[in-house]
Amino acid sequence: ADAPGVPADWMHIEGLNVHGYAAPEDYNTLSRLVAYTDEAVPRISKRLALPSGAKIHLYLADTQENFHALQPGKAPDWADGTAWPHRGLIYLRSPRVRPGTASPLEQVLDHEIVHILLGRAFGPQPVPRWLQEGMAQWVAGEYNPEVTERLGKGMLGGGLLTLDDLTSGFPRDPVRANLAYAQSADLVAYISGEYGAEALNDIVHRMATGT
Repeated sequence: ADAPGVPADWMHIEGLNVHGYAAPEDYNTLSRLVAYTDEAVPRISKRLALPSGAKIHLYLADTQENFHALQPGKAPDWADGTAWPHRGLIYLRSPRVRPGTASPLEQVLDHEIVHILLGRAFGPQPVPRWLQEGMAQWVAGEYNPEVTERLGKGMLGGGLLTLDDLTSGFPRDPVRANLAYAQSADLVAYISGEYGAEALNDIVHRMATGT
């Protein structure tokens, strides 16, 4: 599908694996992210043993309003980045509109690239949400003590989600969604630690072919 349009004054940078779009004020950031994406796509593709596919279209939104308006569908208000795998679209927010405590844009970009590659591998089949989000966090290095803390709070409150809950979709409530992300990351990290990273790739390939 054609990439969504952008404001007339936005800049476009084309890399080996990505088309980047941003406002003139964010040109330097966009240039850095395009160079990073060109390195990250083949690296993550190799790690997951998945083909990279067509070029990704990367949008660096200059306002929160544009972050939502430019996307082909509705994104959660708390999302730091989004990916639309079958259209090859990634949306990030400019550092000018992100909080200072937010994760590095490169880490968010790794996360969203995983979504693109997994979505393309599964084709018309939905990717189980725990696998989609767990793999994205694992590859992006987001499984950390904060995730363990979120899990602990969920267990103390007796509110852990079931695997069926984590397969079909995540809660819209930010607190419950945080718990769903933490559980998904923990499951993927457990599989990797117990059986090796190749086991995760095997799961992806088997599930993508209908197992």
